[in-house]
Amino acid sequence: MDEAKQERAAEPRGRIETALNYATNLHDARRAFLADPRLKLHNNDSERELRSLKKGLDNWMHFETKAGLEVYTVYRSLIASCALHRLNPYDYLEEVLRLVRHWPADRFVELAPKHWLTTRAGLDERLRRVIHPPWRRPDPGPIINAA
Repeated sequence: MDEAKQERAAEPRGRIETALNYATNLHDARRAFLADPRLKLHNNDSERELRSLKKGLDNWMHFETKAGLEVYTVYRSLIASCALHRLNPYDYLEEVLRLVRHWPADRFVELAPKHWLTTRAGLDERLRRVIHPPWRRPDPGPIINAA
């Protein structure tokens, strides 16, 4: 079977063969999409975020060091993830940067924007005080609509 795949890979392909290979390669993804209603048929959200990163490449060529570019890329990625999960990036980064030194290293994934609202809701009183800046009024908690 492997030899046949190698032979096919070496030969030039026609349009029909290319289309059939494309359809065959996506078989598992289509099955997952049909089995799980939460999955989207498109990846427009990801493409939109990547487009803004691609547009910025000309500006980012002027970083003095590779380390500076890497730090910028991490923050840019976090900000894009916050937008995707409908979080205010400034508030998210402020709270996570206050909390990170008190957080166990083996649970860092809980601080990702994807999990932040759940993690924040489960914080004990001591950690809530850590993430709350002293210059702000006390956190009123969740806003409940009286209607």
